[in-house]
Amino acid sequence: MSPDAPPSTASGGPTDPVAPRRWLLVQGGDARYALDIEGIVAIMSTVALVPLPRVPEFIRGATVFRECVVPVLDVRQRLVPGSGDDGRGAKVVVCLWQQQMIGLRVAGVGPLVQADRQEQVSERESEDGVARFFDGYIPISRGAVPILSLAALCDFPLGAD
Repeated sequence: MSPDAPPSTASGGPTDPVAPRRWLLVQGGDARYALDIEGIVAIMSTVALVPLPRVPEFIRGATVFRECVVPVLDVRQRLVPGSGDDGRGAKVVVCLWQQQMIGLRVAGVGPLVQADRQEQVSERESEDGVARFFDGYIPISRGAVPILSLAALCDFPLGAD
């Protein structure tokens, strides 16, 4: 390239704007959360769960997906221990995390949205202790939706009584 040549217009150059990420909105009890669609493998509406011994209450069991055993965590129970629901209409969002699949049981699956990730943390969530389960927020028309952190959701000891 000669010194007089115009700068490259190829995609991915330093002047290209970064496109907003795409997020799947899910319902966990009375609250909405966002999941990065990059890690979502599937959404299942009917799932047979096999109970697992000696696991925390929020692990609802395991299911088989694509010949792999997938543990299923209840998002509402994980964020608010002791909360319960009747399970009607529940879905399992299968996510890839650290080369393994994890199922997230949610009350419902909402739309896909495009938004930029933000860092804000609300005071209420910090006080409730649930902020550790979030990896930022996305702005939507009526406020901000927390992004669920798979790393935090899956950070628990096994074999506890």
